[in-house]
Amino acid sequence: MNKGKHKKILNIIAVIVLVLVFINVLLNAFYWGDGWTEIFWYCNLASFLLAVGILWKRVTLISVVLVSSIPAQFFWILDFVLKVIGFAGFGRTTELFVWPLPTIVLSVVLHLLLIPLAVYATLIHGFKRRILGWILVFMVILMAFPFFLSSYEDNINCVFYSCDLSFTHYLSSNPSLVLWDSLPYLGLMTLKWTCCAFIFYGGFLFLFQRIFKRVKLV
Repeated sequence: MNKGKHKKILNIIAVIVLVLVFINVLLNAFYWGDGWTEIFWYCNLASFLLAVGILWKRVTLISVVLVSSIPAQFFWILDFVLKVIGFAGFGRTTELFVWPLPTIVLSVVLHLLLIPLAVYATLIHGFKRRILGWILVFMVILMAFPFFLSSYEDNINCVFYSCDLSFTHYLSSNPSLVLWDSLPYLGLMTLKWTCCAFIFYGGFLFLFQRIFKRVKLV
């Protein structure tokens, strides 16, 4: 199959992803009353940016999503798989299994599709060499916006406490819910995920420069 056909397939998938993100945000807003802040969940925001990057051929967006998706999604996917095959897991996806079925399906599809789609898009469109600044900007948006615009109970992108904890558990040890008390945790998590993305950026850059040279570096 030539690259032109691959690009058409990618564009079709990207349109489908945009529709899925839109429906997912609307359904969650309807069921839980989260409103538009639902878009800041990593699976929604990264899927949206990846689809836009594919449709408008913005390699920077594709590359930022690629290097951030593996550290961001790995433990969610692992926890989900463990739950499905009968193990306890970490607790990250525990609440997922009591959600309405449409939101379960959409969440699972978006989480499982993101990494392979980012890899596929990179194989077709290439990998951006200089994106460290864009990674940092993305991580700040990903963490700071939910911190100031969403609630403790939503805990979007785990900005207030670990996603492996329930809100009830967190509330029992932090009953005051003072926003500024969570700032050090926010800073630590932003630094952690930024460093993880930087590490994967370096790994992918080495891979595409030295081993898998068929990927175009732009």
